[in-house]
Amino acid sequence: MIVIFEGPDGAGKDTLRRAFEKANDYVHICAVRFFISDIVYADYFKRPMFSNLSIYEKFAKKAQAFFNDNDVLVVYVTADKKVIYKRITDRGEKIESQPNFKQVEGLFDLYMRNFVTREGRVCRVNTTTDSIEKCIKQIEQKIKELPK
Repeated sequence: MIVIFEGPDGAGKDTLRRAFEKANDYVHICAVRFFISDIVYADYFKRPMFSNLSIYEKFAKKAQAFFNDNDVLVVYVTADKKVIYKRITDRGEKIESQPNFKQVEGLFDLYMRNFVTREGRVCRVNTTTDSIEKCIKQIEQKIKELPK
């Protein structure tokens, strides 16, 4: 199983990934951020990622094929925006401008729906309301529910 942890900066993706890998004896291939984040933030900050629609469409087909042809689960990690800001500043990073989290979350939803077309391949966890242990259990349960 390939498990990809996506979500905004400061949501707890890497912390959760490390704990998940350890709890599952490193049997899954895990990655923090894949191309969905790149597209979301390029779209949000109006950075050109694709020079035209046909390049985006080719990319989208390849992305859909990746998710459809592989055993992949996308874990969308989120947290309360105040918690995210605190985590980012606690690690010494500056927040130049405060992103609109509703807009960023909407973009994640859009692109996950576009690329992750196999039913049930997204697991949402919230590291503000749930402990790391509870988030791990949610991910493990989701993996058990996936068709083999």
